Amino acid sequence: MTNMPHPSKTNRRPAASGSLPWLRLASAGLIGILLAGCGPGVPAGKVKLTGTVTFDGKPLVAGVLNGAAINFAAKEGNASGSAAISPEGAFTVYLEPGEYDVAVRDNGGTERGTPSGSGRKREFYPEVIPARYTMSNTSGISITAAADSKPVTIAVESK
Repeated sequence: MTNMPHPSKTNRRPAASGSLPWLRLASAGLIGILLAGCGPGVPAGKVKLTGTVTFDGKPLVAGVLNGAAINFAAKEGNASGSAAISPEGAFTVYLEPGEYDVAVRDNGGTERGTPSGSGRKREFYPEVIPARYTMSNTSGISITAAADSKPVTIAVESK
């Protein structure tokens, strides 16, 4: 039988006092920094504007087939912005504070479908939004973007 030292008599060094709490604190701080950077913030000098586009009083869902979008052109200066319109008719855009003329586009009048050779026909999607709404200078719709802006409703009518 060999002489093995008793485990309590081995030459193990105890962990440095306080090193484990420091490691935990550093890990928690790093996780906090990473999580803080995960959310989208409002870009500097801009305000967040949210809203819904309605078509004849209902959320604009027909235009989603055609890639509906909303565009904003500043009444003064060159500021502008645009956003896609969700299937529920909602949008979110970041704009410089100020007054904007609004245009709503559905990219209608185009053919969409599957690639050739798939056996399915391409479909034609007519324009849904009347032409007057597709240009910011003819739509007759204006909004004000401010830090305290409430959600807006952009009403588009078929007539």
